[in-house]
Amino acid sequence: MDIECDRIREIRNNLGLEVNDVPTSFFFRDKIPFRMDIINSLNELVINNKKNNINGCIENIVLIIYNLLNTLVQQGIYPDNLLELMIFDDLQKIWPDKTSHYNKRGAVIYPENYESISRKIDNEILSMKNGNYQKVNKRIGRHYSDIINYYKISNKEYNEQPTCINEKDMVEYQLSLCFALENYDGCCDYVEEEAECLVNCLYKTMKLCVEMGFNPEKYVDELIDAMEKKSSKIKSK
Repeated sequence: MDIECDRIREIRNNLGLEVNDVPTSFFFRDKIPFRMDIINSLNELVINNKKNNINGCIENIVLIIYNLLNTLVQQGIYPDNLLELMIFDDLQKIWPDKTSHYNKRGAVIYPENYESISRKIDNEILSMKNGNYQKVNKRIGRHYSDIINYYKISNKEYNEQPTCINEKDMVEYQLSLCFALENYDGCCDYVEEEAECLVNCLYKTMKLCVEMGFNPEKYVDELIDAMEKKSSKIKSK
């Protein structure tokens, strides 16, 4: 998604909006508009899913992805390597029986060879700060395929055609995203945690796309195309 982020970066530059070249922490007040946009899209998504309006759901999800990428650009964070780490982290949690194991409280039981990715995330952010970041330049569709592969390996259910999901699963996604946003709001002066929260939101949303059976790449491209045209017109005035 670094490619999509570079396109959004150019849009923001054309509009004279804030862009950071290195990972930069945000004050709480700067996070409020972003969080409200996400929550509004989330609420509409739950309603559209309940109405079995898949086109409305796709529109809501694409806005969530765009807003997440837009905020990552504002804070000078590239998501590709961080997202790959999160997919790898989930793969690490799979036991030989091809499932994840949980204790009575619902917490994940890690296999013996599990290794936390926290330090690797910190190292990725440090490489962005130092100008040593190596771009993967994966499109959204490549990450979508990687997540499908994880679902296949772990025997998780997903759809191959655009489909609304049951209300319980949608509300679970809504609550998990709201919880991640609360963690993001609570991060102060520690951009590593902010980056992890934002990319975690992105990962949860990409997993939702897999479960709902649609690759969001072309829809996000269309939205970015529209924003590019709008920003070019404003720049030419």
